Amino acid sequence: SLCRFFKTNMGMTVFEYLNNIKIEFACKLLMDKNLDIGEVCLDSGFNNLSHFNKQFRKLMGSSPSEYRKRY
Repeated sequence: SLCRFFKTNMGMTVFEYLNNIKIEFACKLLMDKNLDIGEVCLDSGFNNLSHFNKQFRKLMGSSPSEYRKRY
């Protein structure tokens, strides 16, 4: 019932909301050129690099490395 309540009021699932928060944090970490993408992935709360890349691309429209080059 929490998931249904959350989606009704927020317009997204709990997991989509959490992924948005983790990706926003990853964007901040990507500004630090000393961290590699794998470290950013783990520090953002993702355990799998391919899943991180997929979620990042889904939300931001580019890969983490492309995002870093752009900003």
